[in-house]
Amino acid sequence: MRYLIALIFLFIFQNTILRADSVQNYSYVDIGLDVSDIKYSDKSGFPTLIAAHHLDDNFVGGVSVYFNFSYTDSLTDISNSGWIRFTTANGLNSNNVEAIEYYSSGGFDTIIVGTSSAGINIIKNYGTVESKTKTNSGLKDDTINDLLLVGSECYIATNSGVNKYEIRGDSITSVPVIDSFLDGKIVKAMALSNSDSTIWFLTDSAIYYYDNNSVVLVKSINFTVNKGAAEVSHNQLWFGTTSGLKSYDIKTNTVIEYYPEYGTSVAASVSDIASFKENYILIATKNAGVMRYDLSRNKWDAQYAASSSTVRIASNNVQRIFNEKDEVLFLATDNNFSKVTITAYNTPSTSTDISVVIYPNPYISATGQCIIEFYSPVSGTGSAVIYNLFGEKEKTLLNSSISAGINRMTWQGKNDAGNEVLNGVYVVKVKVQGGSYKGQGINRVAVVK
Repeated sequence: MRYLIALIFLFIFQNTILRADSVQNYSYVDIGLDVSDIKYSDKSGFPTLIAAHHLDDNFVGGVSVYFNFSYTDSLTDISNSGWIRFTTANGLNSNNVEAIEYYSSGGFDTIIVGTSSAGINIIKNYGTVESKTKTNSGLKDDTINDLLLVGSECYIATNSGVNKYEIRGDSITSVPVIDSFLDGKIVKAMALSNSDSTIWFLTDSAIYYYDNNSVVLVKSINFTVNKGAAEVSHNQLWFGTTSGLKSYDIKTNTVIEYYPEYGTSVAASVSDIASFKENYILIATKNAGVMRYDLSRNKWDAQYAASSSTVRIASNNVQRIFNEKDEVLFLATDNNFSKVTITAYNTPSTSTDISVVIYPNPYISATGQCIIEFYSPVSGTGSAVIYNLFGEKEKTLLNSSISAGINRMTWQGKNDAGNEVLNGVYVVKVKVQGGSYKGQGINRVAVVK
């Protein structure tokens, strides 16, 4: 009965704003390819589109390169005869390609090709193809799970640890400090933190970070991580698993599960993650297309699927998202690839738009702690205060500097004096100020003993 009363109070006081996005100006082309990865670059002086393929019945696999294709072009303008293809016929170790990276500097163009079970290949200036395997180069394992380009070095995640390919020196090396933690382990995914150049590694059982000096095991986990499905954004390490989207909060050392995803009744298997604009995360799934999560409002707000009436992508099995120019996405799917142009989305305004998320809610104080989180588009100062319904302050949770991104706090149901609060509904008020930005948000939580 007390739980029901708390729910009724919460419904009366809850304030929810629903906003929706739309997607326009999309185009896709069906060329019968199982595309496992996709990259685009205009750094070499002319725009280049590169696709990696799994071996399938429609095409022999390998790597395809298309020159002079710009972001503003339509995929229907692509001619099949314009592709340059690399397969076992001209030097690849295998036509079953898992991942690619592309490096271009000063006329020095290199494609690093990670195969599913035959090591890596190096394609230099779209001509010479070199082989790097466990046998001929010291690669830890010929099963390649992920590639990560960091400057002129490419880190290689394998079934037996991590190697580094030095592009300018054309050599495969081991990093002893990484080996001390990861040698012999199946490394599924890697991600780079652009703010401090930290590299993150994920296995099915742990999260590690590497800062050029040391490797630290920061969190034990128990998920089946999908290959290459990791991204650092908004103070979090996001990673995809067979049971949905997860994030590791760097500041609080906690793992959060985002389920259910948009429009799903079962968790989607997340194959890739990408940042979009200042307040979105995009996830590619193996069974439900691409979904969009609005961090500023803490909700799923869009889905791009093969059955969509507004943006019909090539397949619901999306294996990679490439998003370097924010409003244009290239999607690698098991059927072909899609180009999606997003022209409508929410942007946090400069006032009263902070979404405060509380869970569990209602909060049963005897069962543990209550999590309170909010997204700030700026760094600055923040405050979070809990009031009772008479407007009396019960607890100050935060009054300090904050970082842009998701900020998370915990509450044990006690006031500032350390006493447990009474049953009822409490108001959480959050305020943020940074530069010209001033934002605030309000939510309610029901407390049940």
